[in-house]
Amino acid sequence: MRPINPDIDGEVECPRCEGSVFSVLALPDPVYLHMILNPGLMVTELFLGLRMPNKMMVCETCPGPVMSRVFIHCSACGTTHEPLIWSGRNGFGHWLGLICPDCGARIPYLLNVTSWLVWSKLSPVFWLLWWLFGKRYLAWERKRAVAERDRLQARSMEQFNESHSSAPEQNHS
Repeated sequence: MRPINPDIDGEVECPRCEGSVFSVLALPDPVYLHMILNPGLMVTELFLGLRMPNKMMVCETCPGPVMSRVFIHCSACGTTHEPLIWSGRNGFGHWLGLICPDCGARIPYLLNVTSWLVWSKLSPVFWLLWWLFGKRYLAWERKRAVAERDRLQARSMEQFNESHSSAPEQNHS
């Protein structure tokens, strides 16, 4: 993990704690090098549509384990999103990349070296598919991201309400 990044500190706000001090996960981090160099990951990228953003940020002011403090920043609109939007049941099918649920822009992602070689050889086919279905696909991807974000927000509100309603009531007799 890179040290705290002065380029984004103060400009990006954590959606959980409203903090503004982040560490950045990006190249040359070993996890990112693995994602780029492992030829077996080509299958997950090309056939399953799994994507990993170029840069993830770890909030340094949030309590808890690192994985619960990781966020993805959309440079187009400036919003910070939880990576859970693009995981679980919405983890597959992101062949054209991750789409910001707020503005619809594509969030930059890593591409495996082997995937890049396959994409370059099949680029005429991919350009034709992009020309025919690209706009509809991006609209569908944004709709998926918005639905997943809304589902995650509703679930966290339910958990918040349950934790506050199940607190033992105190008698003041």
